[in-house]
Formats: sequence, structure tokens, C-alpha cells
Amino acid sequence: MQRYEVIKEQVNQSNGILMTKDLHQMKINKYYLNKLLDDGIIKRYERGTYLKANSHEDNYYILQRKNPTLIFSFNSALYLLGLTTNSVIEATVYTGYNATHLPKDINVHFIKKENHLLGAIKIVTPLGFEVVSYNLERTVCDFLSNNTKIDNSQTKQLIIKLFINKKLDLKRLLDYAKQLKCERKVRNIAELFL
Repeated sequence: MQRYEVIKEQVNQSNGILMTKDLHQMKINKYYLNKLLDDGIIKRYERGTYLKANSHEDNYYILQRKNPTLIFSFNSALYLLGLTTNSVIEATVYTGYNATHLPKDINVHFIKKENHLLGAIKIVTPLGFEVVSYNLERTVCDFLSNNTKIDNSQTKQLIIKLFINKKLDLKRLLDYAKQLKCERKVRNIAELFL
């Protein structure tokens, strides 16, 4: 049963998540996975993904653990930054990334590969797991450079409030805006409220 204990330890070390690809890397037979399921140590979350039986399901953490390239953005970034309540997961990947395997209920955005990591930060989810999201300045640039995403009046009000309350690092915001080619839009708004 040594392999059984190894898998239990792996589940504990990986924040309560076990993936079948972890078993393949450890060269452990799926028999032990089934034994852990039968013993109530783990539960099936979805195909290929298992959680510690008494753990909370953090959809943000699980999604990013399965797809490390993905960065939470737009409304999800605002949610993780504590600025909104959010029900829809939005994430950004680089152009060329095959996103067909991602769940259909996620809004996936694409960006040039050289801009993909711009403004990426580690942040803790409400359930206490560390994930990667865009920071506030990058998120504002994303909204301003993509007019179709800022149609929500609540989001517009939030961005205006951020400018008025000087919650943004203006130098960083302008640096990002220049790289993301939305500098004029950012300057126009900044001039109104600063």
C-alpha cells in the first residue's frame, strides 16, 4: 500500500487536487486512485480531476491548475481584486493557444503572446488558493481597449471611480496602455478625472 500513501501525500501537497496526469508522471496505476475513491479520501470533480473529500471546490484554482497558461482577466480580475461580485469566469490566453478544451461557460480572451504576462500578478482567491490574475491597471486597459466589454454600466462606474479616487498607479497604467495600444483612450479618461 506504499503507492496508496504516496497518492494521499500528493493530494495533500497539491492543495487537495489530484489529476490523473499526476499519476502518470509518478508511474502509479489507476487502481490506487479507485481505492482512494472507494475509501472516501478523494472525490471526483470531473474527468481527470479529483479533490480531497473534505475540500472546497475553488473553480478559479482548479481551472488554473489544469491550464497554467490561463490568466484571469476582465470581470474575474475585478472580482479577485475585491472590487466586484462576479459569477462568470473570464480569462486570457495568448493567440495560438488551443482553448477548445476549456469549459464552454468561460469567457476566453486572446492577446498577443508578448503581452500575455503584462500585469500578471499572484493573488489569493476568496477560498484561500493562489492564482494568477491581471492587476488593476492591466484590467482597466483591457476594458478600455475593448469597448464591447465596457458596455456594462456598473463596470463603467467602477472604472470612473478608480480614476476619481486615484486607486490606479498612473505611470504603470500609461506604460501598459502604450504597450496595449490604448494610450489615447486612457489619456482621454485620465484628463477628465485627474
